[in-house]
Amino acid sequence: SWPANDLNIDNITKLGIYHESPGYALLTKTLYLPNRIGLYSTDGIAIDKSQTYRGQGKHEKLGNQPKQCCVPKEAKLDHRLFIYMGPLFGHFGHFLTESISRLWYTVENKDDYYLLFHGEKRLLDLAHIKSFFGLLGVNSNRLVIHDVPTRLANVVIPYASISNRAEIFFAHKKSPELVASNHFGDRRINPSSQPLYLSRIQLNSGKSKYLGEGKLLNYLEKKNVRIVSPQTLSLSEQIELFNRHETIIGAQGSAFHNVLFSLDPKSLLYLCPNVGSNYFMIDAIKNNRAMYAQCVNQMPRIPLTKIIPKKRFKRYYFIDWDRAVDAIRELGI
Repeated sequence: SWPANDLNIDNITKLGIYHESPGYALLTKTLYLPNRIGLYSTDGIAIDKSQTYRGQGKHEKLGNQPKQCCVPKEAKLDHRLFIYMGPLFGHFGHFLTESISRLWYTVENKDDYYLLFHGEKRLLDLAHIKSFFGLLGVNSNRLVIHDVPTRLANVVIPYASISNRAEIFFAHKKSPELVASNHFGDRRINPSSQPLYLSRIQLNSGKSKYLGEGKLLNYLEKKNVRIVSPQTLSLSEQIELFNRHETIIGAQGSAFHNVLFSLDPKSLLYLCPNVGSNYFMIDAIKNNRAMYAQCVNQMPRIPLTKIIPKKRFKRYYFIDWDRAVDAIRELGI
């Protein structure tokens, strides 16, 4: 991390990073409710292994799901073999963390299965989700979201390979690395020593906006750094970039989760307000050489309302020019 004395690392001191298999449970009688995340026993008791947890100590449960629910009088019976996947997110970062966190089981076991999600069916048509499962070799008719209460006769519940801001297993990299391998096939990757910068300047809405990036882009162009806007690229194009370039720079954000597709360790520079737990955990299982540079500060509310009357982002940051350039120079650029 850089500069070390300015970073608060309390959020990464208790993270769990595990080599062993996450494990799984095979159940013969479970209940799927469309308006609940996670599965229930046929008498309405929440199945803990199917829940999605977050935060240190996994003290947060997604959706605050009740431990017990009312069992519907009528529920159809489905005899197919399902692998329960948890919530399906359209957001790129949450998809590459929580939505694929149980896919490690499908890489290790080639059974005749269906993948069962909680979420909106329209998300299955998003380009990056369709591309991901297409490259994984999973036919779209194998992706299931029930819209009525359903009793499941056979379901495998793999333990999640990542719980956001809490823990990660090395198994989490299995499915994205298989996607990347299938994308390249027998084709060789031609590595490039040219640094890559992930720009957010073209984002019109989202979680975070970084002000002052234009000045930084001008500097990087003069240093022969390749500049891309990841959100304008297809998933295949992003897989290519993250495998081709050895050094990657950018403001800390979901685009960096593409590093899960890299087949070799990378040298990364995050421009950030602080170390993000998920990025730290992913870098650990990918064996990346990562530097987190505290050179981004959140805009205070009072001047923010005057500068940006119509807010389209949840948070606004400004880049500390001097610190950002000093960090980039640390990479020899």
